[in-house]
Amino acid sequence: MTAPHLSPETAVAHVYGLTRASAEATEIERHVAACAECSQRLKSLRTDRDALGEALRPDPLPAAEFPARRRRPWIEAVAAAFCLAAVGFALFGSWRDRQPAGQSESAVQRDIKDLASEDPARRQEAFERLLKQRGVLEADLRRALEQATDPEQKARLSALLRPHEMARLGGIVSAQADGSLRYSPLDGGAGFLIGPERPAAPAAPLAWSPDGGRLAYRTQDDPTKPAQLHLLDVVSNQSARLSLDLLQTPVWSPNSRMLAFATSDGISIASGPDWEARPLRVEGLPCCFSRDGAQLFLWRPSRIERLELASRKSVFVAEASSPAVASLDGAALYFFGLPDGRVSYGVSSVPLVRLDLVGGAVRVLKEGASDAETNQTLKNVPERPALSPRGDCVAWVRAASEVRVLQLEGLRELFVAPGIGPAWAPSGSRLAYETPGRETRIVNLDGFATSFRPGGSPVWVPQNSNR
Repeated sequence: MTAPHLSPETAVAHVYGLTRASAEATEIERHVAACAECSQRLKSLRTDRDALGEALRPDPLPAAEFPARRRRPWIEAVAAAFCLAAVGFALFGSWRDRQPAGQSESAVQRDIKDLASEDPARRQEAFERLLKQRGVLEADLRRALEQATDPEQKARLSALLRPHEMARLGGIVSAQADGSLRYSPLDGGAGFLIGPERPAAPAAPLAWSPDGGRLAYRTQDDPTKPAQLHLLDVVSNQSARLSLDLLQTPVWSPNSRMLAFATSDGISIASGPDWEARPLRVEGLPCCFSRDGAQLFLWRPSRIERLELASRKSVFVAEASSPAVASLDGAALYFFGLPDGRVSYGVSSVPLVRLDLVGGAVRVLKEGASDAETNQTLKNVPERPALSPRGDCVAWVRAASEVRVLQLEGLRELFVAPGIGPAWAPSGSRLAYETPGRETRIVNLDGFATSFRPGGSPVWVPQNSNR
């Protein structure tokens, strides 16, 4: 396989001497000796460099024109040198951060080695550089961890590998009593904090992007005040605030490039490199995106609509008393219908409904599946039901305190336990929820074995995601 050509930044940095006395310089010269194209490029850059230096050198002025002025050639020489250096240094920062794979290996290995340095500042600098690249360094970091003997180096390498461990092992992220977010693996091993170690207000996870790269979470220090929506980049562990006024759990597009959420001013969508929030100026609560991301299903009191994002035009879909959730293939919606006329203890009951989006067929899965007091969210809006990834079960909360599951094959209803916030594991065989004691309980529905994790508001990590 042919080695990659030198990037423009690397070529310029080498020509202007910025790689001098470094391991990269030896690798570059070895590459240039075997690559005619890169050799010619460096030759051309050196010619341009010399021409620039010549152009910046001041021409001698006739003495007759300035008889009383004494020339200072050293000043012009210094000025020319600064101009030449500026050309190289302008690209130096990007060269250090964007070296081709074939040339960056020695720098990565040096930083890994420096994690065991006796100099604390050097250790920290190496760690921070590796932190920026750890999304593509999993193999290098794992090899280094296997060979490491220094406790400090092993601890740092383990910290760098945390996002990859989460994706590989799966697990739960939940809200802790101290306001932080904590990841817990399924195998019962030691977990760790993610996101801000000391959030400004108690934090609770809301929704993972399908690719596992980002986690939407909320902070709220006063239940009577609006919650704030934040977005955490899992690899960098950096978060940004998207909204000061969050109404309900946000929803992700299937390709993880858009996040829709509701505020008191209507629905907004965050997207793009900086995840800037763009108001749609449409009232309602987002339910789910279409598979292609071109449409957004939204809920307004007593109805579900489908919004074309390009035109901002919406059409009626179905009558409903709650937001909907889509099946994995996007072919059906599950939601609570309008009250069915029955009353229990003075409260109307509502049916659990499946709507076929292709043919339009409506099927009542469970009459009176809820008593119109499903798990209430931030602004007392009925929560959408939770559909298992396998599409064989639907979970919901009855009377704001009972977790129930409907097995679609045979339409068998199960009472799980007191609790709120049911969330399905990626496998579809486990269900997590928050107990009245604010602890996360995990139920294996295949055998009803249970386990517990600290904290509430559980959200499952997308397993085996590509990060």
